[in-house]
Amino acid sequence: FQRSQAYFSCVTSATKHRQSIKMTLPAGLYLEIIFSGTFCENAEKLSQRIERFLQTNDLEPVGNIYILPLENHWFSCDCEQYVNKIFLKVEDKDTTSLT
Repeated sequence: FQRSQAYFSCVTSATKHRQSIKMTLPAGLYLEIIFSGTFCENAEKLSQRIERFLQTNDLEPVGNIYILPLENHWFSCDCEQYVNKIFLKVEDKDTTSLT
């Protein structure tokens, strides 16, 4: 049994306060991409890479996309030096068409 743990926080538009969310991601196959820089600056390029990978491997995204900072402003003042990871659950297209 393998398990990965991460801490996520978010700011709600109503409260503007950070809230902790405890969550367990479902078991399964996840696509992961580690990249340098910020997500905002790389979103279009990453989206294209993910789409090509999914098509090439006959996969389909299932659920949410997660962005996890690995090295951020705590490590560098230069946004280009940030290291982030995107991950999302994927399934074989044949499997998802049966449900």
